[in-house]
Amino acid sequence: MKNTARLDLITSTEYLQLPNKQKTTTKSVEKPLDKTLLNAIPQNIGTLKIAGTIYIPIILVALVLRKAKGFDTSCASDLTKVINDHIVININRPKIATNNMSRELRKDNILDLDWLSFQKNGRNPLFSLNDNWKKNWKLYFGKLAPKL
Repeated sequence: MKNTARLDLITSTEYLQLPNKQKTTTKSVEKPLDKTLLNAIPQNIGTLKIAGTIYIPIILVALVLRKAKGFDTSCASDLTKVINDHIVININRPKIATNNMSRELRKDNILDLDWLSFQKNGRNPLFSLNDNWKKNWKLYFGKLAPKL
């Protein structure tokens, strides 16, 4: 009996300690998108090229939609999801892939856009709109930017 372990039993709750901070999971509730906002998206969004790429107008629209849903920052997969869920791209090809969006968002000509803010976040960088986005919406699409 010498080598047996002994487990002391707790006889009172005063000996119990709970961790000071418990990890909690928070869920954010997305706001629904207004039909007026969805109607403000140009019909030719899938073929419209700015600076030689279709991704610049698509990224702008996706960030505006994400902001309207209540998110100030977005990663490439967030933008891809909102594009594939809400933007009708009338061309004969599959939906936008996350790896394509991620690749485009790493290019210098995209990162240098004056309406796009970039924030390093490890392997998952975050993107957001800055104050110049409304001016560029008008420049790209020829109409006033939607109200958020």
